Amino acid sequence: MSKSLSVGYGSQYIDRFVRYSASAGPAIIWGYDWSESDYHDYSYTKLGLIGHAQFYFTPIKEFGVGFEIVGSYDMITSGYGIKPSIFFQRTL
Repeated sequence: MSKSLSVGYGSQYIDRFVRYSASAGPAIIWGYDWSESDYHDYSYTKLGLIGHAQFYFTPIKEFGVGFEIVGSYDMITSGYGIKPSIFFQRTL
């Protein structure tokens, strides 16, 4: 099991029918894992990189559908994923 804390820097683009953003930055990852050779848990703390991107198609200004991509890299628990998303924006 692992947890992370990250700080990212990125940019975004907003248009009438699309909006997307991307960011990346350093991360601190900590947690514990099981050692097969010693048969006990051990804890770890590592530095890593994390990235995040979003893309939405907005046929109506207040509503959009799209996907998000996230990834992290470090020496213990690297991973990535993609998920569908729905976007709602409240206008005053």
